[in-house]
Amino acid sequence: MVIQPGPFKLKGPAIEPRDLEILILDKEVDTKNKFILVTDGDKKESKKATVNTESGTRYYTPGSALRRPLTTEWMDMTPEDKILESARAVRDKAETKKSEFVLLAPVPFYGHWKENATTWMQRFIRHVDSTKRPLLNEELVEYVGYQLEGRAKWWHRSASQLYPDWEQYVESFIYEFHPSKNKKIAKENLKEFKIYNGDF
Repeated sequence: MVIQPGPFKLKGPAIEPRDLEILILDKEVDTKNKFILVTDGDKKESKKATVNTESGTRYYTPGSALRRPLTTEWMDMTPEDKILESARAVRDKAETKKSEFVLLAPVPFYGHWKENATTWMQRFIRHVDSTKRPLLNEELVEYVGYQLEGRAKWWHRSASQLYPDWEQYVESFIYEFHPSKNKKIAKENLKEFKIYNGDF
């Protein structure tokens, strides 16, 4: 691109945009976008100037760009109606329906004595129901295995073979990890705990 040398003489208030005609000899340059050339000095002067003051005559020569770098800003000339129309189209697509909402899977179940197996299983069933995808009994038993850790994971490995039916699996899960049963086991372990017998 070749720019015809000047000096270019501009008059007008310091805060209004100025049009600068430049002869472009390269035909492959996109001339549809409008650019405004602003120098750092113009920004400082426009802050100091009031609305109706004239700043006088300014000369821009090709050599002045070497002393003060010009910043090029692209201004979008899209009408406001088109912007609002495209924003509404995006908004309509971005809204999610309440029926498409999927509950998060519950936190992993470890089988500790203070965890409530009944509450955890209810949350897991609500999570599966919110997916709106019907699962077979075998798929449910396999999927619940991915949500178990620790002692519960070890129990699941044998129980998934013994109870392939989902209803039986849930009953045995709640029986195995029932809070009262786990508290009883914890109390028995605490009674057997002897400080002076070398348990530490």
